[in-house]
Amino acid sequence: MRGLVVAVLLASPAVLAAQAPHEFTRERDEYAAWLGTAPNSPFAAIAQQPIAAGLRLGPPDADIPLDGLPEHRVTEQGGAISLEGPDGRRALARGRPLPLGHFTISAAGAPGRGVITIFAGTGARKPAEYFDYDPSMPSTASTFTVPRLPRSAAR
Repeated sequence: MRGLVVAVLLASPAVLAAQAPHEFTRERDEYAAWLGTAPNSPFAAIAQQPIAAGLRLGPPDADIPLDGLPEHRVTEQGGAISLEGPDGRRALARGRPLPLGHFTISAAGAPGRGVITIFAGTGARKPAEYFDYDPSMPSTASTFTVPRLPRSAAR
């Protein structure tokens, strides 16, 4: 019975219309703040390349030139990604951004297919832009269902 009451309240257009704008704008504001300040924000990304046989970072003739950064090399061997520079060699864990001078570097990708992304330091970034909220547009998030696999495929 309790589940039915919750389902009716969630499906009620009056409840959704009253809550959506506040929750909607709060979520947008939080996301926009993250986009504008996070060191690994997509708005801060300045380069993304597969590591392949290795990449040079830093000098003007490097694969990825980065002003003010001494030469560094990124390699992938046995699925492990490494960054080597004047301070020595260190591992780059996938999905863990690492400060590198006034840049941030992040590794991703499957073993043997590594990719690095370079993010610029803090500075002026273009603010996020959104369409105006339109309460007449339906929200299907509450009615989304995941299709089930056939029994033969689920094994």
